[in-house]
Amino acid sequence: MTLERASTGIPGLDAAIDDLRIGDNVVWRVDDLAGFRSVLRPFLDQCRRDGRRLVYVRFANHEPLLNADDGAEVHHLDLSEGFEPFAVAVHDLIAGHGLRAFYVFDCLTEMLGAWHS
Repeated sequence: MTLERASTGIPGLDAAIDDLRIGDNVVWRVDDLAGFRSVLRPFLDQCRRDGRRLVYVRFANHEPLLNADDGAEVHHLDLSEGFEPFAVAVHDLIAGHGLRAFYVFDCLTEMLGAWHS
């Protein structure tokens, strides 16, 4: 079975990782948002070129990574409601949008302050 491939929008990165596969989860460790944006912008542009649906899960206090003008569908979730409601909301988003949508999340570090873990 051949897994459908997707591009990060960065040819050198695609070559190094042999492209993304539909269903991959990618987590970036960065020192600041500028580091994340340097990979996010090309990915966003590639999603547009490929006609892919992009869902942005917004929950952090940092400035937004994407907005509706970027072609992203923005969903605001509240970390203060706790882990389980957050996880259920993410599950419901994925169930509602399907597995073929691409998802971008705010920095996961924000969860440390909300959930102390």
